[in-house]
Amino acid sequence: MRSPPPHMGDSRTVERTSTIRAAQRPGLTTGRLTVVVIIAAALLLTLALPLREFLNQRSVISELEASTAAQRERVDALQKEADNWADDAYAMAQARERFNLQFPGETGYVVTDPPVTAPEAQPLQQDLEDNSAWYERALRGVQRAQQPAGETVVSVRPDAPR
Repeated sequence: MRSPPPHMGDSRTVERTSTIRAAQRPGLTTGRLTVVVIIAAALLLTLALPLREFLNQRSVISELEASTAAQRERVDALQKEADNWADDAYAMAQARERFNLQFPGETGYVVTDPPVTAPEAQPLQQDLEDNSAWYERALRGVQRAQQPAGETVVSVRPDAPR
């Protein structure tokens, strides 16, 4: 009887053989890794421009949709206004309000505001004729603005004769 070859039956021999084959099997070497990286970079660069264009087009589409929605709202508002003007009662009310129109037999009244008088120019003239320092004039202006109407401010200059 013939005995089996040593590498077939012995479990230690099988382990050694599989270890040797794993070491001999070509793995991911530097050259292969470089090729994989170059291919991945080429795919990335190939897809980058179309992806950017796609995203730009999506943003333009969303802006146009927003613009379209705003225009639709404006059209709806204008349509409502046109419907209002088609109503005779609304048109008459607007004519009475805007143009002060009355029906025959009505009496119209217009209330006007009292005439506006020109502001007094005296404080400005006093400031022009005054030769005191600018900070004294500014202080007097502040005092005049704070005083109640009818009350007078008496200022004594430090260099005034006594």
